[in-house]
Amino acid sequence: MANRRAPALHAQGEAASLFIAAEAAVESARNQLPPKPARLRRLLDAFALGESLPGSTRPADLVAALNEIRSAVYSAEGYTAECAAMWREAVATAWIAAALARRKRASPGAAGLAGLLHRSGEALALQAVSAQEATAALLLDPATRTQFCAEHGAELTQALARKWRLATPVAVAMTGWRRVGESAALAEEARIVYGGHTLATRSLFSDFRTPGLESALADTLGLSAADLAALQPELDSIRDAAVRFKA
Repeated sequence: MANRRAPALHAQGEAASLFIAAEAAVESARNQLPPKPARLRRLLDAFALGESLPGSTRPADLVAALNEIRSAVYSAEGYTAECAAMWREAVATAWIAAALARRKRASPGAAGLAGLLHRSGEALALQAVSAQEATAALLLDPATRTQFCAEHGAELTQALARKWRLATPVAVAMTGWRRVGESAALAEEARIVYGGHTLATRSLFSDFRTPGLESALADTLGLSAADLAALQPELDSIRDAAVRFKA
């Protein structure tokens, strides 16, 4: 997908006008969410069975299932690089979450699918922004755009879970992972998606460094440092596959 060109926003009034228009576009996005992918069951099975992220063998049906998600959700005109980064992180989070779920004896299918869709709302909000920018021939500045997508991410994630009629554990984990640390009553899969997101971010982005991360994450997940260390080779393999994977 080629990145479109449009003049940058400078005038405050223009920015406010476009922001308001994007708010209306989010309402429209809630009413026109993409249809449920036909191959969603294939993804659930892949996570549940512990299949590896497609590499050199690239099973065609699994690649096709991932392609459906990427095309429907993680794709916005003019934001090729941003969507590619979000997609890589979603894929890595999904496979890491499934691996953590197996270690925790939770549901790898629910955790994996929730991990794949855990930033779906932000991606859908970016689609709404992109549509309004194209109409106005103006661009929101990066900070405002990021804020806008973050503010509307949860509601669009929930709307997508309802539209696709996802199982309750999947739907809860898709949004609940952001509340880890706020409530002790969160479902196990939500904590696992949080762990998958954290480990994926650390692995994919070299500038993401937090002292004491492993210890805090082990406490959150109810795992020992040794458990996380034992998972490291698998996590490294997932990271490398996510970076190479092109659905």
